[in-house]
Amino acid sequence: MKIFLILIFPYLLFSSKLFSQRYEKDISFKEKRVLEYKKESTYPTDWKLFYKGKDTDYVVFYDLDGQEVYFKYRRDHLDREAEKTIIGLFVGQAYRIKGRGWGLLLYYDEKLKKNYHPPIIQKNSEISPENKFSPHNKPILLLDSFESTSLDEVLK
Repeated sequence: MKIFLILIFPYLLFSSKLFSQRYEKDISFKEKRVLEYKKESTYPTDWKLFYKGKDTDYVVFYDLDGQEVYFKYRRDHLDREAEKTIIGLFVGQAYRIKGRGWGLLLYYDEKLKKNYHPPIIQKNSEISPENKFSPHNKPILLLDSFESTSLDEVLK
């Protein structure tokens, strides 16, 4: 048993270094996470996140912890021109996204102590401060622009 552990330990150490190097290139481990922004009670305009997919009028991105941020990219389901702007997004790819505050997906109301399923969409004017930075709720931002972080690697 000891021999097995001695042989397997260097492999585990080496593979964890490869894992950390792989993600260090796309998005640094030092980047702030969504929950850290919620604790500080501010949302930035620039994000570095991974693309998850589309959900109705939103594109969904996530950080290294798996916390999601929704970006509204079209006015309604009839806005076909907006579909063309997100055609180059690939699932799992890291992106630098610019967006400004728009609203919130309310899963849990801190004031009323009430769960919502499906979640309620609230605009900024309707959101209470307790709910805005709750870890249960997800921010919605208006998508201004995005660019792949892998371009940075090509240029280096």
